[in-house]
Amino acid sequence: MTVLQTFIGNYILKNKRRESDNALRLLPIDRIKSICLLVDLKGLKNHRELIEAEQKLKQYIPNIDIIAYHNGKDLPQDFTGMKYFFLDNRDISLVHIPKAKKISEFLEKTYDVVMLFNPGQEFPLNYLSAVFNSKLKIGLNSSINAHCIDFQLLMKNEQLSHFIDVALNYLKQINQNQVL
Repeated sequence: MTVLQTFIGNYILKNKRRESDNALRLLPIDRIKSICLLVDLKGLKNHRELIEAEQKLKQYIPNIDIIAYHNGKDLPQDFTGMKYFFLDNRDISLVHIPKAKKISEFLEKTYDVVMLFNPGQEFPLNYLSAVFNSKLKIGLNSSINAHCIDFQLLMKNEQLSHFIDVALNYLKQINQNQVL
């Protein structure tokens, strides 16, 4: 991204955040019914990591949407044919905002949790995290993520499986400490 593109993208993002009435709500894991996992493919070793992440999440959460971003034009071959929604540079506007028609369908949904696995700090994923309607947004610790997630996880091991394990562990702790 150029400096001008970054400036314009951040300006649009700040305006979107002002319009949002998203309020942080800590949810016990047994009350989470829907989740959206946003993934930067650069942070993955292979396609199996995505499948394993979905399987771990499905143990606790019935409805899972996965959106993966590839910073390029052609999806790596081992990811083709998978059932997830993939964004690439053809789906991104000049200021790096996702413009795919399918994205508008995701934006209409309300998720209990949005999880952002974005070790490469890709702007399109940060943008989606910020504008998605959800009760709780979880992501990796970063100053860039401060405006697009509610709960930051400080982790040395930035692998998707570890990120999912740590996030689920915190959600389970919320469940244990919840007074009903």
